[in-house]
Amino acid sequence: MKNRLVKSMLCSMLIGTISTSTVSAEVFSVPEVEVRYVSSITEASKQNTTCSAMEKNEIDLQALEIMQKTGNWSYVEPLFPSMTSQGVEEVVALYIQKTGNYEQAEAALPYMNQDHLENNQSTQSQPYTDYYTMAIEVVTNTGDIYSAMVYVSFLSTEQVDLLVKDYIDKSNDFSCIYAIRPYMSTNGIDDTVKSYIDQTGDYGIVAAMLQFMSSEASDYVARKYISEDKEQLYLEFFTPYLETEIKR
Repeated sequence: MKNRLVKSMLCSMLIGTISTSTVSAEVFSVPEVEVRYVSSITEASKQNTTCSAMEKNEIDLQALEIMQKTGNWSYVEPLFPSMTSQGVEEVVALYIQKTGNYEQAEAALPYMNQDHLENNQSTQSQPYTDYYTMAIEVVTNTGDIYSAMVYVSFLSTEQVDLLVKDYIDKSNDFSCIYAIRPYMSTNGIDDTVKSYIDQTGDYGIVAAMLQFMSSEASDYVARKYISEDKEQLYLEFFTPYLETEIKR
């Protein structure tokens, strides 16, 4: 156990940096040792040390254990250059699950994509920028669009529009649009709101989105609400968006 941990921690080159006496089964329950471990791998990265596949897999496991036990991003971020793409993705997913902080996780994107870049070196005329496919895969595998928020700032507005609309159409979880709206186009918001209303008739949750819609689309939704909703509980929120007054 000691020898395997030492190899993963020092990436071959730094075996003399940390005494083997400090490496024990309790290494990840002691913050001071965790920090020392992180510092060692960081130094290896600075010296362009290359880890073998086996060593990367070991570091993946240790980084995941650190995140599981501490939830501390600063403990694992320096490990990313020495990890596999899949290992980084698993650590990031666990971090988001624990904290909900997808903005912090954006720092891991270059390393989450690394293996894909290596596999596509032959197609140099088409640089790898397929964050959209990665986002779709994350949403499909988790059923949760918030897990894919780490990719959103790297997508075009058209891609974000498609991602959000498809997710809401399938899940009816309209509330996610409030977190992702800044990355969407007006047309995307229009289409998503209108589609959601047509499917569910749930006007209460969309009322706050009218201000971000085009005048034509907000007028459409307001008129649809007034003509379809019998209770009219949200009338005051919809009437300001009518282009012309409805004759009764």
